[in-house]
Amino acid sequence: MNRFFIHFSDFDHFYIIDKQVCIDYNSSMVKIDKKYQRYADIAATFASGVFSFIVGVVVLKADLNDYYLFIYLTASLLMITSLLHIINGVRKKDSRKDFFVRALIEFVCSVIILTFPKIPLQMLSVIFCIYMFLTSLVYLINYFLMKKQHIKDKSLLISILSFMMSIAFFISFKAQRILSVYFIGGYFLLWGFSMMMNALIDLFFRKIDNPKIRLCLPAIIDCVIPSMWLNRINRYYNETKHTEILEVRSNEPSDLQVLIHASHNGFNSFGHVDLMFEGTIYSYGNYDGRSERFFTMIGDGVMFKTTDRDAYIKFCLKRCHKTLFVYGLRLNEEQKQIVRDHINQINQIAIPWDPEFVHRPLDKNAPSIDLHVHQIYNEAKGKLYKFSQGPFKTYDVLSSNCVRFADMIIGKNIVILKMVGFITPGTYLDYFEGEYKRSSSNVVSKDIYSIYNYDIGEEDENDPYKDFD
Repeated sequence: MNRFFIHFSDFDHFYIIDKQVCIDYNSSMVKIDKKYQRYADIAATFASGVFSFIVGVVVLKADLNDYYLFIYLTASLLMITSLLHIINGVRKKDSRKDFFVRALIEFVCSVIILTFPKIPLQMLSVIFCIYMFLTSLVYLINYFLMKKQHIKDKSLLISILSFMMSIAFFISFKAQRILSVYFIGGYFLLWGFSMMMNALIDLFFRKIDNPKIRLCLPAIIDCVIPSMWLNRINRYYNETKHTEILEVRSNEPSDLQVLIHASHNGFNSFGHVDLMFEGTIYSYGNYDGRSERFFTMIGDGVMFKTTDRDAYIKFCLKRCHKTLFVYGLRLNEEQKQIVRDHINQINQIAIPWDPEFVHRPLDKNAPSIDLHVHQIYNEAKGKLYKFSQGPFKTYDVLSSNCVRFADMIIGKNIVILKMVGFITPGTYLDYFEGEYKRSSSNVVSKDIYSIYNYDIGEEDENDPYKDFD
């Protein structure tokens, strides 16, 4: 049975290849000199950092009239984009409705901005105020959850600081000041500085396994990245029948794989993260639906482990309607041992969880909250565990979640700086995609699995879950 993969080297071009064809083709392909590719990547990273740094300086030094000029330019670009979408809508009948809706939204936004140019600056302060307040609330909840487990962390301090920043942005809004603009300018400075530092590390410390520092976007933006990528893939398959090999990049063997899930269903639209190390997949989440509380955002933390990679991928694609982005990392022996040590720490506090209902057919009148754990146990062919103590005993979708679990196992093999808030699956997707494009990175492979390119089997009349949604 063939396994199909999608690989892509940039954000806009996809290609489909059979794994065996890829291997045969790579053996005879002409490869770009790695030395020149490395220097090109370093130069591009450094130039992007310089540009971002300059943008930050310009934003911080600009006066109010300059901001208004930028707002008018933005409104004009929205108007032009609206016109282009109308033209595309006329040309493409199948997507006409989508293009016209986008054009209408962009046109209305441009008119509002041109009529009330002060609104964008005021809205920035309101948005940042709300975001920082929610961040403070999340960390406060996390503090009480950790306190219940007698675990000391910095959640309370971060909660207080976030609340103070929300007050500052509220005062800025009431006083009609532009604190939010300075915040954005400072962000561009930090982003540019981190990119320049990464380029210099690559240039002068090539033989040292230094983790790269990447400044992530705020979680409010990062959380929608998986859905954005999923939309691009779906559009590709729905709008084209292209199956030629556009480009082939040799994927090297990896020691650790990061599986990033994307879906359009409920909280799954924010994404999910799993790890595979030395033949075992580790997945963490609130698989015990009976323990859910606070609008399903909090519950018992459950770890699922399986050595059947194929079964797990089929389960994710068929039952959960997901698409998987899988990145492979190459680790040295010291880094591998760090991962092993972290996994051992988790295993020491893991308690087998074996609910009785997973061992018998699930009745169609059974509670729907039992469906997911019944499916993952029986179809992904693994074992379930809860925790006796530690930060993962209680699952919290906004703090002690799957990303924090993966981050704890990977450790300092990667370094992601959080601007404000949390590391989301979108943060991981953005980070690993950026690292994969760099020839000197230890992210050496990438695969995408979806129902369009992976064999999940035919519809079965004897499917035990056919009566369930």
